[in-house]
Amino acid sequence: MKSFRKLARRDWPGCRPAGKLKHAPRGISFSLSWRAKLAHARGAMNTPLRSRLISGLVILACALALRANLSEWVQNLAIDTGLRGVFFRSMALPYGMIDGRRPPRETRPALTERIAASPKDASLYRLRAGEAELALDFIAAEADWKTYATLATDGIALADYYHRRLQTAQELAALDAVATPAAFERAIKLAEDQGLPETAVMDQYRAWIAKFPQDAELDKRYIRYLVDHSQFAPADREIQAYRRAFPDDESI
Repeated sequence: MKSFRKLARRDWPGCRPAGKLKHAPRGISFSLSWRAKLAHARGAMNTPLRSRLISGLVILACALALRANLSEWVQNLAIDTGLRGVFFRSMALPYGMIDGRRPPRETRPALTERIAASPKDASLYRLRAGEAELALDFIAAEADWKTYATLATDGIALADYYHRRLQTAQELAALDAVATPAAFERAIKLAEDQGLPETAVMDQYRAWIAKFPQDAELDKRYIRYLVDHSQFAPADREIQAYRRAFPDDESI
């Protein structure tokens, strides 16, 4: 009885740190070894591996989102323009025939043939650009989105492409080329959301004002932005410019 008490006090787990056990039962030694191996395995998941895994998941999510966004549009366009054979093929299943979606490696050559026959059809470039994105061929996708934006006068589609690619500078340039109030509004929000320097936001305001010089409320908004961000020297210059442009307005 005395020896058992001595063993319980001195050698039983919990009375000493695990690393100092000398006579622990085999089952407990196995448990401690298993936990050590698990901790080692968790430590092996280092930061670079996590980063690669996260990057891969982001790319996969973007591809799935693009496929979801294009799916309904492609189906409707295929019906309206006779492109069903480009995007779908009949597949026999036990319960009947269905239309199966063709992969980009099949749709892109078919669309290229259509484009050769109708080089001014903007919708064909849009379709091929989307297929290039699904194939992760971003050089070809960018070229087709640019062509589509030119033919269809749809610069927002090009800006959307750059947004999906996280290419902020190119997205800002595309929005500036559109040069509508909505595009400038989006460009300002983008610059702020991406944490760009205040000068980037100021550039967007100045481009917006240059495009719509008679919008007094826009000038006031820019002045408020400058004051709120302690840009007092530019704010003073804008106030002087505002008074020259709108001499009858004494609100500033």
